[in-house]
Amino acid sequence: MSDIDDIKRRLFSVIPTSSLHMMEFLKLMDIRFVEEETKSAAVTCTSRPELLLNKAFVDAYCKTDEHLFMLVMHELYHIILGHTHLFKRHTDIDNIAFDAVINAILCRMFPGEEYVSFFTSINSDETFPGCILRPIGNKT
Repeated sequence: MSDIDDIKRRLFSVIPTSSLHMMEFLKLMDIRFVEEETKSAAVTCTSRPELLLNKAFVDAYCKTDEHLFMLVMHELYHIILGHTHLFKRHTDIDNIAFDAVINAILCRMFPGEEYVSFFTSINSDETFPGCILRPIGNKT
């Protein structure tokens, strides 16, 4: 099994079946591994969104299934909240605001350290925008 096949297998195993999240995940047209299009992950703003994953990012920051789950959930929430349909053209500041809201939602839904540590590990509390993309009050 290739590394990419292993990541895809992990993706299908971390999302709860019979959930809104799985229904949105299954609507994705494709999962593509990219190097240039995103530094981490993204969903395309098309009628059938694609999930774009930077394999180097996944390898570096999603060593646990919980971290991979949070990465994918973050991208799915862009779809669930309508960011891919309501906002065809958005600025970097818009995306930071969307990301902050999504991360706050996910940290409330999945408050365990094994989940929120994904956001604290990739976002510094010392700099913008990292300081608003991580749970409030966590210094780790």
